[in-house]
Amino acid sequence: MKGGISYLMAIILLACLTATLVKMTAGQGIMGESVKCSKEGEIIKTLMDKTRNLCIICVCKNKIADCSSTCPKLPDSCTTYEYRKDSCCRICKGCTFKNRIYSHDEKWTIQVKDGEKSYWKRLICQNGLITMHKIECFVPCKNPIYLDNHECPICEKCKFHGKKYNEGELFAPLADKNVICTCKGKVLTCMKKVCPILSCHPETRVVVEYEPGLFCQICSTLSTVNCELNGFRYQNGSQWEEGCKTCSCNNNVVKCKAITCPPLLCPSGKQPYFLPGKCCPVRCFSATDTCRVYQEFNSAHIRTFDKHNYPINGGCKYIIAKSCKPALANFTILGRFGARSSDNKPLLSHVYLYFGNSNQIVLLPTMRVKYNQRSVNLPYHQSNLLQIETSSSLKSIIVKTNFGLQLTFSKKSDLRVYASPDYAGKVGGICGNYNGNKNDDISIINGNSKTKLKDFLLKWKVGKGCNKFKGNHLLPTSCKKFLPQKAAAVCMWIYQVDFLPCTIDRNKYHQLCLNTTCNDCPYSSAEVCACKIQKQYALDCLTIKGINIRWDMHNKCAELSSKH
Repeated sequence: MKGGISYLMAIILLACLTATLVKMTAGQGIMGESVKCSKEGEIIKTLMDKTRNLCIICVCKNKIADCSSTCPKLPDSCTTYEYRKDSCCRICKGCTFKNRIYSHDEKWTIQVKDGEKSYWKRLICQNGLITMHKIECFVPCKNPIYLDNHECPICEKCKFHGKKYNEGELFAPLADKNVICTCKGKVLTCMKKVCPILSCHPETRVVVEYEPGLFCQICSTLSTVNCELNGFRYQNGSQWEEGCKTCSCNNNVVKCKAITCPPLLCPSGKQPYFLPGKCCPVRCFSATDTCRVYQEFNSAHIRTFDKHNYPINGGCKYIIAKSCKPALANFTILGRFGARSSDNKPLLSHVYLYFGNSNQIVLLPTMRVKYNQRSVNLPYHQSNLLQIETSSSLKSIIVKTNFGLQLTFSKKSDLRVYASPDYAGKVGGICGNYNGNKNDDISIINGNSKTKLKDFLLKWKVGKGCNKFKGNHLLPTSCKKFLPQKAAAVCMWIYQVDFLPCTIDRNKYHQLCLNTTCNDCPYSSAEVCACKIQKQYALDCLTIKGINIRWDMHNKCAELSSKH
């Protein structure tokens, strides 16, 4: 009987020991009462067998059994777990895509065909869910190389703005720090980090640091979250930026503190310049960095970036300023000017800002704003790309971009264009070339300092409807009867907005169009001849500059080409 009691007591003691051994806390080993042992460094297999947990290992250290878990620590982004048949440890839930298994946080790319075109998407597996986004490329060179199985075109040399970069080096070429360039294999590749497109319900989304410095919402299978702020949900331990504050979620409580900016002392006459979405100023700027279009004595006047002043007489649409270097952000500012009047009507009635691939902003003196054909209410924000607001006096519209351009347009039709020093000597338009020399602002590309004002304005004129400077002085003297006015009219396509992105010599093709329609075409076929030059211009733009112009979208060329 004593033997039976002793055996029963031994079983109870072993059960209690097992219970204490398997009690665990986060970040620690097995907790419980100590068990003595004799052989230093020996794995105590009998003790491990009794716990019935294959992920626990017990070793004799300092004559005491030291038991701990052998499972690796899971990342903070892991919120959904699963167990594999061949392992006792839990793992982050993975994903299956096209019969292949991907682990948590694993990223991969796929090529998507869209008719004759194709583009790339980046996918990521997180907690059993797949999210994806289209890869946005940035091309910092004039003649990029397009290769198969490459998400973005490459540039032959690891060089940007005259600076060479070493193998493996990463850098941000623009004010937008989410655009990253990499030098790899002696070639340069650039792309923009963007947030994924989500298909899950908003209530199942949480904010995480998706990539270094980029906070995005992702889908989560958690039924509850730890913190919530302004409609966004966060997990304990996460940190993020909220406006001009840094916030954190700890113990289910959100705490935020203002971002501290490094001191920027601007000298007299200058003021800090802020990029959209940025809380701290990046540089100081002054009137010397600004072109102004203003109205005086019922006439429009220009003060260029380099402080050259001149008047504009006659209603027309002009290119106020545009970037001329492919390595810089692509933008064009147009202004529609009315004819000279005596009733104080605004002579600058519309301001158009084109940037990126297809973005358009229209500003009116009535304080109305259109963005991509739609009216918007102010203030208006477009991620870190764009910020449109009214001045404190409510008399001006202020447009801020992340590529170093800022516009202020007032109710009095006063326009101020600020361009960062990065554009110095790299812009064109009626605001001049911004090279620090006001004496060469009124010049054609050939640098002729004696260029007449009307010829200079003709160069930057866009579209039809101008009541002055029609351009007939370019017509050849051998032009057939009745054709001069017709030729001048059908060859104005070169100055239309659709053809602005291409920077090859416009004067050459304009003159070619005039010569062809004057000498080689009957009156009834003048438009057909002009369309042939348009097609050649578009083909050369694609071949020389890599820019695809839809030359037949907004005119009669498509219709005429089908008839001839």
